[in-house]
Amino acid sequence: VIKPDGAALGMMPEEFVNFETLCISLDPGSTVMMYTDGMTEAINSFEEEFGVPRLIEAFSKACKERSENSRIIDDLMDSVSRFEREQADDQTVVLIHRGGDPDAQ
Repeated sequence: VIKPDGAALGMMPEEFVNFETLCISLDPGSTVMMYTDGMTEAINSFEEEFGVPRLIEAFSKACKERSENSRIIDDLMDSVSRFEREQADDQTVVLIHRGGDPDAQ
């Protein structure tokens, strides 16, 4: 889990905020998920948040069952939708997958 510090993108004019830059290297076959807080802060009828652990679990399950990013995203969105009482915030997921042979150098 990577949690950069600072303001959310688009919240403040660029001249007032310095954004942290991160560089990561992905191994072949790796998938990175980026999401808005509306995914993890979705509330069910018991006032529980979906949370990061549930999102990670849903992501891992979807990656094992699906190979296309669009299908993985559909599964994630469905998991949150089934959990929450009603959608109260934006919900966005972006996946980046590095294809290729994991044994290739």
